[in-house]
Amino acid sequence: MIVPMKALESGRVLLSAAERRQYARAEAYLRRRCGMGIATAEPVLCDEALFLELTRLALAGDLERVDRVIEEIAEVILSRVRTQ
Repeated sequence: MIVPMKALESGRVLLSAAERRQYARAEAYLRRRCGMGIATAEPVLCDEALFLELTRLALAGDLERVDRVIEEIAEVILSRVRTQ
């Protein structure tokens, strides 16, 4: 299951101080390996929040959960494509 995050009206996600600490390692990894500079002190885009969560899970070795989240996202995308 995807971790729920409270989105702002802008469609961005405001991370709490605890969430910023939780994602610090993932943010550093994404910056170093992928060139993605995600400013976690400011509201982040929803896709950036998803990258942070998936990277955090992968770095923690929870690859089964990464696979489940990706499967959930694929199911949502496929259901939207079918209804169009």
